[in-house]
Amino acid sequence: MKKIKIKIRIQPYRWIIYGSTLAMLILIGILGIVLETGAKSLPDQTIALRWSEEDDLAQVSAFFSERNLITTENVRFFRHSIEEALKAENIESRNTSARLYVDDFYSTGEITIKNGKTVSNVKAFGVDGDFFLFHPVKLVSGSYFTGNDLMSDSVILDRETAWQLFGSDDIVGMQVTIGGIPHRIAGVYERPEDDISALAGIGEPTVFVSYNTLSLNSPDGAPVLMYEVCMPNPVKGFALNIFNGEEGFLNGYNSICIENSKRFSYNSYVGLLKTHSLRRMKNDSIVLPYWENLARVKEDRLMYVALVQWIAAGITGLFWFGYIVFRITRINVKKIMKREEESYL
Repeated sequence: MKKIKIKIRIQPYRWIIYGSTLAMLILIGILGIVLETGAKSLPDQTIALRWSEEDDLAQVSAFFSERNLITTENVRFFRHSIEEALKAENIESRNTSARLYVDDFYSTGEITIKNGKTVSNVKAFGVDGDFFLFHPVKLVSGSYFTGNDLMSDSVILDRETAWQLFGSDDIVGMQVTIGGIPHRIAGVYERPEDDISALAGIGEPTVFVSYNTLSLNSPDGAPVLMYEVCMPNPVKGFALNIFNGEEGFLNGYNSICIENSKRFSYNSYVGLLKTHSLRRMKNDSIVLPYWENLARVKEDRLMYVALVQWIAAGITGLFWFGYIVFRITRINVKKIMKREEESYL
């Protein structure tokens, strides 16, 4: 039997078309992976995703000016507003012992920490609620503390402060004195040392204490600078509207409100492109914490990645649209020429 050989001839220009298309698709795929991994790279922005992958939770943060003089009384009002909104929607926990939402708030200032005769004046975050659930700093040793602890006498030192006070970072369980009151060292964390983190606001020795400790050691009483929550979000914008809707509890406050769980999405990047120049205008009355500054840097970078991906997809689409139009036109021209030849015959 004779072997039948089938030769498939593809014209050179088609190889160029197919090769270019494949290269563009690979580029689009790589950029998609960069966007996906980038969106999950900041733990401070992903508590909703860490708790549920069903997109039924929202993380919302509100940042305040010191001039608002937000106190724990205001925080209690914020919590009451959230609970009333959830009750109005008949949203209840399946487990009676579980909470429907978690939240935290913070202030910042400077405190003096003493270990015997050794003294360190450092920047401090006074935190309450489930702060470290939202913002899990990288612990070298020890553990976090929460606002539910019976005694608000815990402190987490950065490595530099630990070495300055003790000459070691193996100090969990030891005591320091803040404002004349003994505080237990709950943990030691490693402060990021890259240039971006330094510019974001954590480039100097920084410790974490309870909000109560900072308030007692601050001449101005440490006004609350941020309140944030992770809560059920049964419909789009539900949680955000409780904050800054028409009847939101932020009305009347000088604040910046963000739905963190939606900020790394294509819709968010489109909105960011439209308002990017406006966001560069600094609001001096609201000082953003380091994790929000880092998130904004990440947003800007991923926005440009998304833009390149859209351009690549657009070029590929236009390229194939033009090619298809060319092929259809060529086929039609050949048909017309063939009919004309037949008519002459």
